[in-house]
Amino acid sequence: ALAAAAQEAAQTPAFNAWNASMGLNGATTNALAGVAGKGTSTQTTTQSGGPGFFGGLLGGVLSGAAQSYGAGLFCFPPGTKVKMADGTEKSIEHIEVGEKVMSYADGAEKEAEVVHVMNRHYADVYNIQCQLAHTAATLSQPFLMEDGTYKTLGEMRIGDVLYGVGAVYGLAYSGNRPVHDIEVSGANTYIADGFVAKGGDRATWQE
Repeated sequence: ALAAAAQEAAQTPAFNAWNASMGLNGATTNALAGVAGKGTSTQTTTQSGGPGFFGGLLGGVLSGAAQSYGAGLFCFPPGTKVKMADGTEKSIEHIEVGEKVMSYADGAEKEAEVVHVMNRHYADVYNIQCQLAHTAATLSQPFLMEDGTYKTLGEMRIGDVLYGVGAVYGLAYSGNRPVHDIEVSGANTYIADGFVAKGGDRATWQE
């Protein structure tokens, strides 16, 4: 009985966060904050309407209190696969200055050089599941949308369509994890797990 109760207690925050990501039952900030271990809030919202799932649910997480949620960095966790200029893929944590990656600008993929690599930080990371691919990133990470604009992960809503990977159908908290980012020449974009992502710089990374 004790084991069953412990298992249920461990699973409940994850179920709450998943329900929140789907916009069910007027989910509150407590769902994500509880999983993240960040405390609670009394603000509530639903998935229908608003500026986006995470942006609305967390009550302006991308400003003011953003740093407490690890949203101040453009970055990805270890194991994120970056498309290299030769067509291979390399985990983002192993990429070095001077290497060539595939960037995206003016409607086409182009070769670009890595000019800076972010020192490893720790931040809260969130999973995004689309029709054709999935990845994980911080809330502030911008992604290219089908219409050519960029949206941060914190602004995403279920059903939004991203360039090359289709519509969003799942968003969920993934934990406080080590994260990495790169800055590349030209448009400063690169392809991570199939998603076209904006690269950061030392000001974004707070270095």
